[in-house]
Amino acid sequence: MNKFIRVKNIVIVMLCVTVVAMAAGYIVLSLKLENLSVVQPQYSVSFTNIKKVTSIKGGTKEPLGELKIDDTGKIINMNFLLYSPHDEIDYEITIKNQGNIDASIMDILTSPDFEDPAIMKLYSPITITVSSMAGRVLEAGEEATFKVSIFYNSSDIKEELTTKKINAKLGLLTESIIEE
Repeated sequence: MNKFIRVKNIVIVMLCVTVVAMAAGYIVLSLKLENLSVVQPQYSVSFTNIKKVTSIKGGTKEPLGELKIDDTGKIINMNFLLYSPHDEIDYEITIKNQGNIDASIMDILTSPDFEDPAIMKLYSPITITVSSMAGRVLEAGEEATFKVSIFYNSSDIKEELTTKKINAKLGLLTESIIEE
């Protein structure tokens, strides 16, 4: 009988150890799952890529353009050098929502404001156009592209033909969309 009690005690101890191990595993697993379910919203929308699409030369020299995204990813510095009428450069710029919440693009701002008639007069015969992205909603991880074109317009020339140098900036204005 002594042997039987000993085996019975060993089985009871093993069952108790198993229950304690399962309880500890359950606690660890539930804490990890809770941390995963409580993800903090992250908002991050920025310019990520610039691709030169076309460059058309109106004369003997090809127009030059340099577009650079700054460290924040919210501003693009642009420098253009156009030599003759009909010079044109087109770029495709990518915006990416790198956060985990949806975001809305409110506007893409230019500095100087090339839609202002007074500014357009100063830069004439150069025309810069930026395709509209206002109101576009980017879901988490989604990308969108827009086009920037600079053109040396021959129909607006009222002065002697000269090389035109343009320095400008593009700024990204966005807002987060948090669903409750």
